[in-house]
Amino acid sequence: MALRFTAEAFNDLNELDAYLADKSPQGLRNVLAALKKTFQTIEGNHALGRPTSRAGVRIAIEPVYKYVIPYYDDATNLWILRIYHPRLAPFDPFTSELP
Repeated sequence: MALRFTAEAFNDLNELDAYLADKSPQGLRNVLAALKKTFQTIEGNHALGRPTSRAGVRIAIEPVYKYVIPYYDDATNLWILRIYHPRLAPFDPFTSELP
């Protein structure tokens, strides 16, 4: 099963990069490394995240920086739907389009 990212997830990563790149390049590297580790963990254990009220959508929390990573398993691909910090807004599983 392939790990894939929605356009919204790529946008989240681009916004994270734009925010941290000048402020703290090392901080950006640390956050990206932590996110990558969480992506790999999700890929190895699809049931890791807690279920949401939307069928097939689960939420994993990156443990160091607390980024919220909702994802969707469509039986062919594991889709990362978003990547964001919970201080921005609570996640609503029905606002993200599923691939």
